[in-house]
Amino acid sequence: MVKSKHREDSATMESMKFESTLPHCEQLHKNLQVSWEIFGSQITFTLAGQIEEDEYMALGISGSHNSSRMLGSDVAVSYVEGYLGVTVDYNITGPYPCSNILGPRRGVCPDTQVGGVENLQFQTFHREDGITSVTYRRDPTNAGDSGDKIYQKEGFTYLVWAIGKYDKYNKQPGYHHTYPKGDVKIELGRKTPRKNCHPFTRPPEKNKIETWGPLRVKDRKVQRFTVRLGPPGLWKGDLGLTGRAGPGVVYYVNGLMTPELFVKRGRLYEFRVECGSSPHNTRFYHPFYLTDDPAGGYHHYSNKEREEWKSSGYVEGESSIDQYTVGIP
Repeated sequence: MVKSKHREDSATMESMKFESTLPHCEQLHKNLQVSWEIFGSQITFTLAGQIEEDEYMALGISGSHNSSRMLGSDVAVSYVEGYLGVTVDYNITGPYPCSNILGPRRGVCPDTQVGGVENLQFQTFHREDGITSVTYRRDPTNAGDSGDKIYQKEGFTYLVWAIGKYDKYNKQPGYHHTYPKGDVKIELGRKTPRKNCHPFTRPPEKNKIETWGPLRVKDRKVQRFTVRLGPPGLWKGDLGLTGRAGPGVVYYVNGLMTPELFVKRGRLYEFRVECGSSPHNTRFYHPFYLTDDPAGGYHHYSNKEREEWKSSGYVEGESSIDQYTVGIP
C-alpha cells in the first residue's frame, strides 16, 4: 500500500494506492475496484474496497444479457470475519434475505442452499489502512451448476456489484447501500493488459450524518400500536440508528420508524399488525413478534434455536391484518 497526501478543495486528502498483481483493473466506484486474469480454465478476481470492517463487497454477472440487473444474477459476496476472509457464491432471485417460509428458498441465497454448488475457490485476503482486498477464482463456465452464469471470454459482460453491511447474527449480507446507478460492462477477455484504476482517497475525518432519531413512543396513555412496513432511510434512518444490516424494509410503529416503545409492567397493549398477507411474497411478508433476540428472523430458526429466546406474539402464516394483545410481565 502506497500512501501520499494532496490538496483538494482546501482540505487534505489521504491517497492510498492499491496494487494488484493481476493484469487487468477497472474502477467500479471511488470505493471499489476489480482486477482479474483469465488463465487456462480459471478466472481469478481481486476485489479491493474502501469499506468498514462490518461490510461486504459483492461482484457478479448480471441477471440480464443487455443490462446490469441484480435479479437473476450470479454473485460472489466477500467479507472479513475476524481473522478469516470469506467469499461465498450467491444466487439472487429476490431483493430480500434468503428465506423459505413456504416452498424452496428464494432471495439472496448461497448456491448451496438452493441446490447449487459452491464453485468459488478463496485464495487470500488483506486489510490495511481501511482497504480490504479479497482474491478468489472460479471456472468461467457454470460447471454443472444451473444457477451459475458463464463468464464470456469474447465481447462484453454485464456485471453487478454492491457494498453493504454484513449481518453477523444471521450470517448473510444485508441490503446494499452502494451500488451502480447504471449499466456496467467489461471486456473480461481483452488481449492487452490495461489497468484503469486510481488510488483510493479519503478525507482526514468523516462527516457524521445526523440521523432522524432516536424515535420514541413514551406517552403512558398509548396502549395501542399500529405496525406497518416502510423504507429504511439508510444512513439517516435505520442503518444510521442501529448500525446493522437490514432486509430493505423496516417496521413503522404509529408512524415512526423503528421507534423505542416505553411500556409499563402489568399493562395490556394492543398491536395491530399490517406486515404482509402472502408468505409467497417474501419481500413484504414480515411476521411481527416481541423477543429478547437481538437479531430477529424467528421463522428461520429450528425448534431448538427458538427455545434459546423469549418470544411473544409470533404466529405462523399470520394474515395481512392481525390484531392481538400482549401483556407486559
